[in-house]
Amino acid sequence: MGAIKKKVLLLLYAGIGLGLTRRPDKQWQIIRTLSKEWKEIHRATLHRAVESLYQSHLVEKKKNKDGTTTMILTHEGRRTTLHYKLENITLSKKKKWDGKWYVVMYDIPEKKRALREILFNRLKTMGFVELQHSVFVYPHDCRRELEFVIEAYEARKYIRCMEVTYIDDESVLRKKFKIHKVQ
Repeated sequence: MGAIKKKVLLLLYAGIGLGLTRRPDKQWQIIRTLSKEWKEIHRATLHRAVESLYQSHLVEKKKNKDGTTTMILTHEGRRTTLHYKLENITLSKKKKWDGKWYVVMYDIPEKKRALREILFNRLKTMGFVELQHSVFVYPHDCRRELEFVIEAYEARKYIRCMEVTYIDDESVLRKKFKIHKVQ
């Protein structure tokens, strides 16, 4: 998929976020960002990208009574957008470590092997370190990002997340993450 089509899908998805956001300051922040991003796309290029999205069934048209047209993400469009958002997800790296570890454990059945492999690769890509088989650790708060990943893969029943303050032999982990012991 081309960069412009990808951008249009992500902008439409951001519109969903606007609708779900209740804080006015966040709504204005989203509106400013969306407005700027839409203006950066050349009109003819945008038109071709939108037509292609319609043909790919990632977006539907809805004619309004006032003569305008509304673009709506289809289920497949939402899934595609989630995939793009997952590709770009990053975890924060605070300068000072608070002594807490964020642990992800999963037990995914063999019949869902593809999900298990995808999750393994996603956690590694995000920066987690494998503590042991199906157990990953990260030294900074990443609960929101984890929730997003878990929901995107529809894997809630297979995954457990923990915030812990003690892991035996944590010096190995601190060395891998290049963090100093908390005083």
